[in-house]
Amino acid sequence: VLSLMIAGLMRRESASRWTSLVLLLTVGLITVGFVINKNIFNSDNYRYLVFWLVAWAVGFGVLMEGLWRKGSGGRTASAFLSLGLSVVMTADSIAWYQSLGWMEGWKPVQTAPNDPAYTWLASHPEYDAIFGDYWDVYRLQFLLGGRTRGLPYPVYPDRYDAARTFPARRPRLLVGRSGPMGQFYVDRSLAEGGRVLHRAEDLTVVDWPFSP
Repeated sequence: VLSLMIAGLMRRESASRWTSLVLLLTVGLITVGFVINKNIFNSDNYRYLVFWLVAWAVGFGVLMEGLWRKGSGGRTASAFLSLGLSVVMTADSIAWYQSLGWMEGWKPVQTAPNDPAYTWLASHPEYDAIFGDYWDVYRLQFLLGGRTRGLPYPVYPDRYDAARTFPARRPRLLVGRSGPMGQFYVDRSLAEGGRVLHRAEDLTVVDWPFSP
């Protein structure tokens, strides 16, 4: 931010000045919007700050460029800062992955998730599509290597425009978890002739036939 402020005030080129000032304005508006928006209420919503990265990257570039123009000392400092940033960010990512159990030392750890839905689907490769909660179906799609496509309940975004590829705009296999929405679809599927294929813990897997 300081680099952009200096560039916005000191640079002679109007393009550089206005680009820096507009980026600063963008950062300010994003910050204000993030603070006052009542829809931002859980730990996932800091992703709306991702637009800060544009100003951060440009500002860092401006800082490195300014140092590089200072001569050999500035070039040494810019190289040291760039390399140091790479090392620190990599070390921080490794420490984070280790805390989540994804790495041991420098090696990634691959473990099957303790999830009855994953276990059941992994042992039933004949099912290539599932209908369920947004935070369930795409996770299972990823864990199963893309073998099983996922479509979330209609209240969630269909990230891959998959609904149009299914009869009745949904897969036949319902993966319902406990909770109001999951129970609603389990009850509805059973009322429409669905057959329970598996129950475990908070999970109900239903073969839900298509209705006209």
